[in-house]
Amino acid sequence: MAVSIKLILHTRIWNYVHFVVLGFFSLIPFFGFIFVYDFITETPAYLTMGILASSSYFYTNIIATSLFVIAFDGGIYFLRRLKYPTNSEKLQDFIKNKGATNRE
Repeated sequence: MAVSIKLILHTRIWNYVHFVVLGFFSLIPFFGFIFVYDFITETPAYLTMGILASSSYFYTNIIATSLFVIAFDGGIYFLRRLKYPTNSEKLQDFIKNKGATNRE
């Protein structure tokens, strides 16, 4: 998930494709397999995921972990961009500022 968030922060064009691929080919099959595992194997997990999914701690943990990763990685990205911008970022800022001054 951290890699996915890094891709979102550093790219703009592939965001939609990335969300589709992440959802349909990764997360949905993973959680789907976990919930049907008890029915397709001889060694059941004793409905462990069903019990977890019925608890609020499960969802709280997923949300808290995602928010922490987004805040941490996003903070690092924006601090790096403010302190040590790349040449590409400097050029983007220059074009934005020049375009803003030409409109006035």
